[in-house]
Amino acid sequence: MAKYLLDSRRQRRQSRWSEMFITWRLVLLRDQEGLSSLQLNSDGQMATGLSHVSELVMSGSHSSDADLMELKSELLAAEEVLDTEYSFDLAEPHYDRCLEIIGRQAISRSDIVALIGSLFSSKSISDEPVAVLVHKLRWPEFRVWVEKELHKLDRPRVDGRPLEKILAAYEDDWGNRVFYKMFS
Repeated sequence: MAKYLLDSRRQRRQSRWSEMFITWRLVLLRDQEGLSSLQLNSDGQMATGLSHVSELVMSGSHSSDADLMELKSELLAAEEVLDTEYSFDLAEPHYDRCLEIIGRQAISRSDIVALIGSLFSSKSISDEPVAVLVHKLRWPEFRVWVEKELHKLDRPRVDGRPLEKILAAYEDDWGNRVFYKMFS
C-alpha cells in the first residue's frame, strides 16, 4: 500500500512537472490562413490538425492566450510549492504573479474562472490557490462556479469540503489570510 501511495505521488508530481514544462514552452499554432489562437482540447492538451507550429516569442505585448498559459503555469507552480515545501510563504510570490497577470485584463473573467475550475476539477491544483485568489478578487463568478459544483455532488457534505473552503474565502475573516503578507 505504501509503495502504491509513493508511486501515485511520484506520477502526480511528474505529471505536474510535465504540464509546467509544456506551459513554459508557449506555442502559437498557425493554420493555412495565418495566425490563430492557441487551441486546446478538453484535456488541456494542444489540439491537433493544424498545419504549422511555431514557438511564441514574448515581446512587449501579451495575448490573452499567452496570459492564460502564464496564469496556468503560476498556479501549477504554486501548487507544486504547496505539495513539496508545505509553505504558504513560498507559494505567495506565485499568487502575486497570478494577480499581476489577471490585472493586465487581457483575459476575460469567464476564461479565468474556466481555467481555474478546470485545474481544480482535474485535481491539478488544490483549494488553497483558488481560495487565495477568491479572497483577493471576490468575483461573483467564482461563487457561481463553486455553487454549481456543489450542486453536482451526490454527497456535498462529504465530498464538497474543498469547495466549502473556497466559499469560506469570501469572508473578511477567512482563516488562512493570516498566512499571507498580501492580506496584512
